[in-house]
Amino acid sequence: MSALDTAPWPQTEPCSLADVLLPHRNTAGACDHCGKALTGRQKRWCSFECSRVEAPHHDWNVARKAAKRRDGHKCVKCGRPDDVDHNLRSILEVNHIEPRVGKGYGWGCWNHQDNLETLCRPCHVEVTKAQIAGRKAEHDARAKARDDEVNGARPLFEVDPDG
Repeated sequence: MSALDTAPWPQTEPCSLADVLLPHRNTAGACDHCGKALTGRQKRWCSFECSRVEAPHHDWNVARKAAKRRDGHKCVKCGRPDDVDHNLRSILEVNHIEPRVGKGYGWGCWNHQDNLETLCRPCHVEVTKAQIAGRKAEHDARAKARDDEVNGARPLFEVDPDG
């Protein structure tokens, strides 16, 4: 059984980073990350450090901090540096480039660093509105195609040319 078989999130396919992050995941009795022999009750990791190697790419809280650090604590769209608002909250937010659309922010491959970008709140709102508009356009196009298929691509009302 590989480490991916016992992953704490539902996996439909192996993580694209598995070979890089977990080179020893198929080695029985070895740490998935570094290959060191496991002892006692250890099942996947030899140390806390090795157990956290996946976190910047899978754990939302860790991935969000790593993305802000990677982007220099600036909005990648407008360059605005981090600051705090009147409620002392960071103005920087982390956006999923491929949106989650209400699916939650738990542990998973959607938190890979290449799917995250740091945005200030105004840019995040703008990007989210564009993502919503794109999804609506896709939905409308699928609905029209479905309607055309049901109606045989005919207009709902036929006009008699003879009047």
